[in-house]
Amino acid sequence: MVEPYQVILYVKYPETDWQWYYLSHEADRWRDVDIEIKDSTIKIHRQQKLEVSISLEEKDFVDGNPNSLPGEWSVRQITNEHNSAHQQ
Repeated sequence: MVEPYQVILYVKYPETDWQWYYLSHEADRWRDVDIEIKDSTIKIHRQQKLEVSISLEEKDFVDGNPNSLPGEWSVRQITNEHNSAHQQ
């Protein structure tokens, strides 16, 4: 049996912190995924079905948001932070 995954989307506008959006808990592998970005909305389709629609309004992109990580972090630093926070 394969351990389930947490699926999280990380987003960053120029000059802002990284924001993360929790998509799924204890999911199997996400295959056949399409991401559509239009205006300030991201739509994620999984196996041709809409899985989630996320509004990226500027108000979400402020320092101190509990779902944010420092804007200067690399993808590797974000991955390390995520992995260490979820190894309990």
